[in-house]
This record gives sequence, C-alpha cells and structure tokens, in this order.
Amino acid sequence: MIYFLLPITSLFLLNCKRRSILIFVFVFLFGIFSGGRGPNVDLDYINYYNLWYKSYRLTEFYIEPIPKFIFYIVHDLNLNLNFNVSLIIFSILTLYFLYRSCENLKANIPIFFISYSGYFYLVQNMMQVRFGLGLALFLFGLTKIESNSRLAILFIIGSVLCHQSLILLVFFTVTYKFSKSSLFFYMFFLAIFFQVISLLKIDFLLPLFEFINSVSNNNKVDFYYNVYLNTNESTNVFNLLHLINISLMCTCIFCVVKVFNANRIIYFMINAMSLGVILFILFYKLPSFSFRFSEMMFFFLPVVLSYIYNNVNLIYRVTILNLSIISSVISIYKVVYDSAIIAPYSFYLF
Repeated sequence: MIYFLLPITSLFLLNCKRRSILIFVFVFLFGIFSGGRGPNVDLDYINYYNLWYKSYRLTEFYIEPIPKFIFYIVHDLNLNLNFNVSLIIFSILTLYFLYRSCENLKANIPIFFISYSGYFYLVQNMMQVRFGLGLALFLFGLTKIESNSRLAILFIIGSVLCHQSLILLVFFTVTYKFSKSSLFFYMFFLAIFFQVISLLKIDFLLPLFEFINSVSNNNKVDFYYNVYLNTNESTNVFNLLHLINISLMCTCIFCVVKVFNANRIIYFMINAMSLGVILFILFYKLPSFSFRFSEMMFFFLPVVLSYIYNNVNLIYRVTILNLSIISSVISIYKVVYDSAIIAPYSFYLF
C-alpha cells in the first residue's frame, strides 16, 4: 500500500506554492524513496549492482558514459559509500530535471507528480534508472529549445549519453518546427489507424527484418531477428495501461485544439505519443522493443497533462485531476499487484 502514498502526497500538495517544500518532497523525499529501495524490490537491482561494482576501462566510457561515471565515482572514491548512494543520485538527478522542466513550461508540478508517480516513477525511477535520467535530460533540453538552443542541444546529447535508445527521440526532434502544422493531425490519425488495424494482427516485423538483412549485416539485428523467429511472445496491444494512455492522449488533443492554443513543445510531445502508439503496434512481436518505445513516448503524457491543467478552466481542471488520479492508481495496481514488476517496498538500511 505504500506506493499509493506517492500520488496521495502529490494530491495534498496540489495548492502548495512554496518552491522549497515542493523541491524537498518531489526531488529529495521521492528520490530517497526510489533510490533507497532494497535489493528485492525491482528486477534490475542486481544488474545495476554489477555495473557499480565492476572496474571500467577508459574505452568503456565511450558508450553511455554518464551512468558509468556515476557508478565509478560512487564506488571508487574510497569513502565506503553504499551501492544505493548511486541509485539515490540517479533518482534525485532525474526528479530534479523533471521538476525544473515543469517550471520551465509553467506546468502544474503536483499534477505532474500525481500522474508520473504511477507507472513512470515505478518503472523508470525504480528500475530503468539510466533510461529515466536520459528522458529527464531530454525533457529539460526540450524546454530550453526556444530560449537557449545551445543548452538544449547539450542536454539532448546528454540524454543519449545516458541511454542509447534516446537516439530515437533525438531523430524525432527534426519534426519540432513542423509539430504545430498539419503533421499534428496526420500523426494522430495514423496512430489511431494503426491501433485499429492491430485487430488484424498483421506481422510488420518479418518484411522489416528481411529488408534490413538484404542491405546490411549487423550482429545485433541478427540477434533480435533470431529472438523474433524463435519466440512466440507478443504484446497485448489492447492492454489496460495502453488504452488509458491513448484515452488521456485524446483528452490532451481535444484540450489543445478546442480549448486553448498551446505552444509548439506541447504539440511536439503529443506527436511523440502518436509515434509511440505506431511503434507499439509495429513492434508488437518483439515485446521488449514495443514496450520500450511506448514508455519513451508516453513519458511526455504527465508533462502535457500538467501543462494543460494550468491553462484551462475549473471544469477541465477537475476532469484532468480525476483522470490523473485514476490512471496513477490503476498503474500502481497493475505494476505492483497484477504483474508484480515491482515487489513490496523495503528500504536498503532495514
């Protein structure tokens, strides 16, 4: 039940205006909570422990150097620091840049954390810590793209230096200038089209792999091709969390089209969510890819909801608040109690 305290705490701070309190709770306390988890809480704990404990050669810092540097510093400072100190650093940095991103966008910070503290906080802060930090850096860079393009580029590059998969978002930023054009509607209707035709269970991967193999020979592609051929796993493209995400995305689209004129960043984020739906369907035969693409793109959902909340009237605010609470509670139930991706909480010192 302790995980449900995360959105409840955020709800109690809904009308709080004191920045010091919000930073203390959402950055420091939430960071200690996720970073201080015990070894049996998440599935990736032992993997990150091994990354912290190993000795790095200089050449290993060429790929994803930021996480490796954090692990290296904590382990090799000869201060007898516990492994969880590195996880706490990851978590606090991630939450800090998320907090600052909401400030830059003038989004409602408690609303963001009500929505974020469901699926995204549990999975990206308590499991995929490198991925979570990379997304936070990308978001912060995105919020600076209009006012300080050099700083924006620096943070966007930093996101890839945390996790290579963020290169997809970097490539997608080429659409930024066109985000508020007709591309917005094309992306949305294409996403809905792919969701509908997913009922036909069309296999998109076979021709894709055959094309890639015809023009190049890559060991990693061969590995995933063999995984695809030798397993019968597939993603449930109508699972509850995915349908909730699509419903909330449609709510966001209605608000920015009918209720108020949002800035270009918000349109870009919604376009990214539409792309997330498309990739989710395209790669449903490779669940690890399918879910990763969906998580990457729908990471923007709490940001857009919290931005919209500050730009609409009371009726819409109440609607967004209720939807955020409901989606967060359902997400926590699915992640902790239904799928058991996250186990009951324990603190590493106890």
